[in-house]
Amino acid sequence: MSIRDENQTWEAYWNQLDRSIQEALGDEGVEVLQEQFEQSILEPNVYEFEGKVCIQTSLGCPEVYEVFERGLNIGYLRLRHGLFQAYAWEGATAASYEAEIQGDGAFEEHADRLHHLEQALKALGEEDIGPALPSPRV
Repeated sequence: MSIRDENQTWEAYWNQLDRSIQEALGDEGVEVLQEQFEQSILEPNVYEFEGKVCIQTSLGCPEVYEVFERGLNIGYLRLRHGLFQAYAWEGATAASYEAEIQGDGAFEEHADRLHHLEQALKALGEEDIGPALPSPRV
């Protein structure tokens, strides 16, 4: 999982991830990322794992991520009321990954965040085709 080193400038970080981000995000993902920059005084957290890129779209209560791969928005991750869930937009009949987390609407430890993001992204890659799951955002 790729994260920015504290000693690395944001420009160097973006240059390092540019190819995988562009490939994974496509036009729709770039628009989501740009929207997050425009709406926030904070720079959004972006994580990459095996060709999937997730953009944190809410910092907490709930902590939320949109997941992109090969230009498609393939999933949604959410930590709410101590339950972290990953949903695939296509092919899932239930959450792809679930875990009970210390913390109500945000991870308490960054190491926990990285672990569960990686597990969720792995699970999103293992989905079988089936009926589409309604949006969990409701």
